[in-house]
Amino acid sequence: MMHYYHELYISEHDQDLYDMGIKEKEHEEYFLTEIGNSRLLPIFEKLFKWGKSKSYNDVELKALKAVEKPEAYCTNHISKNK
Repeated sequence: MMHYYHELYISEHDQDLYDMGIKEKEHEEYFLTEIGNSRLLPIFEKLFKWGKSKSYNDVELKALKAVEKPEAYCTNHISKNK
């Protein structure tokens, strides 16, 4: 989300967006542990592009980057301007 804000030249909410991304990743990892052995997960992954091997949130909780360098951790971002 931070990249979309930056495309509009808005950076005053970077810390909040960064914190939200971290919390979202924590939730994602929790839910994956709960449903990780489901035989329906591959179908879910294909339909929603989310699961064990797919995610829109590429924040690495074990290797967090500084909020001042969002390009270092949001590598899945696809800008309209690129």
